[in-house]
Amino acid sequence: FRRVLFRSGVIEEANTINDQVQILMSGAPRKLGIFMASGPLELAFEAREYGGGHGAFTYFLLRGLNGDADRKPNGNEDGVVTSQELVDYVKHMVNEATRESQHPRDLFLLETSDPMARKSDSPGIDLEDWSLPPESRFRGSKYMLTSLMRVGARGAPGPEPPAGSRANDLELQFDVALQAGRLRGDEAESAGAVLDHLRQDPNPVVREHMRMFEARLLVALEDRGEAVLLKYLKGDQEGENEREFLEAARDFEAALRLAPGAQFDESRGKFCRGRALIFQKQYEKAVEFLEQAIRLDPTRAYAYNALGIAYLEQVSKDTRYYEYATEALQDAIRRAPYWAYPRHNLALALTQRGEFTRAVAEYRAAMAVGPYYSYLPYNLGLLYQQIADFPQAKAYYRKAMEIAAKRCELRLGKGFTACPERSLPETGLAALEIHQGNRRKARNLLNAALKDNAADLTAAHDQAAILADWRGHEGEAETIWMANLKRDAAHLPSLIGYSELLGRECRFGEAVPLFRATLEQIRDYVPARI
Repeated sequence: FRRVLFRSGVIEEANTINDQVQILMSGAPRKLGIFMASGPLELAFEAREYGGGHGAFTYFLLRGLNGDADRKPNGNEDGVVTSQELVDYVKHMVNEATRESQHPRDLFLLETSDPMARKSDSPGIDLEDWSLPPESRFRGSKYMLTSLMRVGARGAPGPEPPAGSRANDLELQFDVALQAGRLRGDEAESAGAVLDHLRQDPNPVVREHMRMFEARLLVALEDRGEAVLLKYLKGDQEGENEREFLEAARDFEAALRLAPGAQFDESRGKFCRGRALIFQKQYEKAVEFLEQAIRLDPTRAYAYNALGIAYLEQVSKDTRYYEYATEALQDAIRRAPYWAYPRHNLALALTQRGEFTRAVAEYRAAMAVGPYYSYLPYNLGLLYQQIADFPQAKAYYRKAMEIAAKRCELRLGKGFTACPERSLPETGLAALEIHQGNRRKARNLLNAALKDNAADLTAAHDQAAILADWRGHEGEAETIWMANLKRDAAHLPSLIGYSELLGRECRFGEAVPLFRATLEQIRDYVPARI
């Protein structure tokens, strides 16, 4: 992360990195691990009391590697510091030394007995002893609500406005708004609105600190905008919507007003505008914004990826868009070879063109760099199903289910009762069982999919399709399709399935409106026209 603020001996940063690392490590090999200084939304403390001036985490990590982690009660005093001994020691000591305000988090995938240091290897690093910092150092840290107005860099006290001044109230309002995420001037009781009032304050101390207030708001706006970009970098695993991109665009544009000329904010704002326009199917304007973002910052793969999506969605108008999409996605891959999303999009383009061998290669390349995303093996399973390679399709659907379950365990803990991410590959497996005539197996898989995600319209439709062809169960199928269309009147599979059932039962008056609704989406769908 680009910006780190220091205050009262505290390092404050955008701690969304914890979530990103946890997802990343879910598919890592057993010889790789990460140990983070604090948990999500926690602060990392540093103080003179930690050996003359260290971060608590760094200080005790070094002491642990020096051999302290091998001593009782955490170690077995055999002269070797193991990964488990180190983790246990650092967690215990940091928790104690910060008065339970900081909790290191480990994602070690090493074996617990793997050696991290041996007493005979080296004499270690000389460290001064430590003492417990005063309780006041940690007061309020769990709420991260201390005003920067009264604190200089690394805790050096700055000038304070006179007690009881109007500035004091506005400072508090600014802090509260910032903490609550009310940032822009168009948001009620926002930090931006408070900043406008502070600009009018004649107090010289307030004017002296205006740049600091503006910097804090700038960082908050950029961090909130970048949270949307981080989500986008997960690809199809975390679906985003038009509103999120529009809000991010407004955040970057507000940041740009605080720092005019900052290409960082301008390029990201234009990218978010362009990506939102793709949802609106305003492709010409979307391409214009995305190309502006690329000219401002040609190194960012996500702009090329979005450009590829914009072209890919226009293929029905002109097949030349295949080439444009492919070129843009390859540009994204060159700039971010370890990002799975553009490889996935390129595989989709190749699949649509019928280049299945190349598409399979791209999916496998995407899975190699993104082994923790279940949507990749799921889509590869779909491809194999499309070309009637059912054993391979089944294998990749099962792989997608395993990855989804692992991700759900990371997020929800062991014993989770529902895993929405797993419902798609379960539905895919059910489709294969239907194809092979295993109706009961298919129903069991679809029931499991709906247990994982009760809102899965596709699983419900597939269940209705089985029942519609099962003598005596047509009424159950009708109930499911009616419920689906009540939730989404344009759900195409349900429109087709239900209208065909009504047609078979000669209920033409009820079927005709559904056939027409189908033709609004697929004008050349022959069964509906007949």
